[in-house]
Amino acid sequence: MDKKTFFGFHFVKVAKISLTETKTDVRYGEQTAFDWDVVVEFIYPGCEQASQSTYLVFVDDELKYAGQYSGVFSDRWLLRRNGLWYLDHSKMDYHIQTLLQSDNPPEVSVWLTLHPYLTSPDGETWNINKALEQKIIYELQPEWNRTGKIAPTQGRPLREILGTHGQS
Repeated sequence: MDKKTFFGFHFVKVAKISLTETKTDVRYGEQTAFDWDVVVEFIYPGCEQASQSTYLVFVDDELKYAGQYSGVFSDRWLLRRNGLWYLDHSKMDYHIQTLLQSDNPPEVSVWLTLHPYLTSPDGETWNINKALEQKIIYELQPEWNRTGKIAPTQGRPLREILGTHGQS
């Protein structure tokens, strides 16, 4: 099992993205991609149903994109047709297709957080996939991410402000 660790969280390579000869049409908003040929091949069948997680896209060994989803992976990324899982995510899909059509295509892989949870002060377990996504984007600056690359809004924590008023 291939693993990578970022900020103390383990990610597992769950899929590779490739081209197929069995094409389909995919809609992106108002546009249709005809003869779409980019598919996700799972290393571990069943990962398409993985719940809330942070995901990473690597081209060979280079992190290109970080994201998160709140349902299951297939709802965020995939379209099931012809017995295949077609990539159906965003305009980033065209970057991937172009790379895979090159003479010497790289490996494009998808990694999911193995356990994106922390324990809250009152003992509850919380999924922090969104916070982890933002940390990765801000700190590592993946090329294909467009948002989240700037410092969070500056200000003072409410606790500090209230402390100046004798409140805590």
